[in-house]
Amino acid sequence: MAVDTDRPRLGELCNPAKIVSHRAFIPSINEVNEGGTVIKVNEKKFLLKLKITNINVYTDLRDELGNPCVNISWILLTTAG
Repeated sequence: MAVDTDRPRLGELCNPAKIVSHRAFIPSINEVNEGGTVIKVNEKKFLLKLKITNINVYTDLRDELGNPCVNISWILLTTAG
């Protein structure tokens, strides 16, 4: 997953060890499009969907392009047919 910002800036680089000591901004989640991926295995189709359960944005931690670090939790929903 990639995160882009219209206001890139320098900051401390993203690092999982640093996330624990920084405060996160928790945005509201608005479901816009529930996409999915279909894979076929031996005549059987599987529909895979990711449902985002939590997003944390660390505005003081940045990647090498100046975008904020983001931590996302999700669950995988699978349908076989």
